[in-house]
Amino acid sequence: MLHNHALPAPAASTVYVVFLSPEVSSIIGGYQGGTDYAAYHNFFHADAGEVRYVVVPFNANAAAQLQATTKALIETALNPHGDGWF
Repeated sequence: MLHNHALPAPAASTVYVVFLSPEVSSIIGGYQGGTDYAAYHNFFHADAGEVRYVVVPFNANAAAQLQATTKALIETALNPHGDGWF
C-alpha cells in the first residue's frame, strides 16, 4: 500500500495501527495474540522511510482492546524501536 501510494508516505510521527479481525491470529515466537499479549509495536524500513506500526489482535471486549491500543501507542511514542525500557 505504501509502494503503490494507496497510503501516504509516513512522516516521522506516523504510526499505523492494524486491528486484526477475529479470523486472523497473531503469533510471535511461541506467544499467541490475545492470550499472551494484547498488542505490540514494531517497525521496518521501506523506500518511503521507517514505518512504525502497532498490531492489535481482536478482542470482543472493546474497552480492553482500546486499552491495549492506547498502551501500545504510548510505548511506540516513548520507545519506538523497542530497544530498552522506559
